[in-house]
Amino acid sequence: MKKIDLQKNFEERKQKWPWLLAIAKRHFDLWVTDKATKHLGEFKISYMPFIANINPKGGTNQSIANAAKLSKQGMSRTISELEKNGLIETENNLKDKRSRNLKLSTKGIQFMSNAFGEVHQLTEKYKELVGENNFEITINVLAKIVAYHDTVEKDK
Repeated sequence: MKKIDLQKNFEERKQKWPWLLAIAKRHFDLWVTDKATKHLGEFKISYMPFIANINPKGGTNQSIANAAKLSKQGMSRTISELEKNGLIETENNLKDKRSRNLKLSTKGIQFMSNAFGEVHQLTEKYKELVGENNFEITINVLAKIVAYHDTVEKDK
């Protein structure tokens, strides 16, 4: 394996993809929290991967955990908080007693509608910043990277 010059790597970190992804995600998380708080009051960014992966028809906690790449065990507190805040509704799964069906409540549907509107506005700003073609290339590249990792996970 090639020896890495840590000092040089540190100095060049702002042009390396891991740093850029981490900082971009942090900026996005702060943006989401700010926008969500305006619509809901208190909001935790940890809710977003969960609530954004609830199929409009609903789903089981396992299907949502798989889609969001979250552990089923780590979701129980989030489910309780989302239910307490009126964003989701739960019911027993008649096919599997160990599982619950989850769906967005009326408040949750309104929240997600607002969230999609906010994301659309941010997407338009990004397209103005980098150009529509560059934005689409970025989306396609990120989708391929995600698909690669999804495939690697399945092969484990």
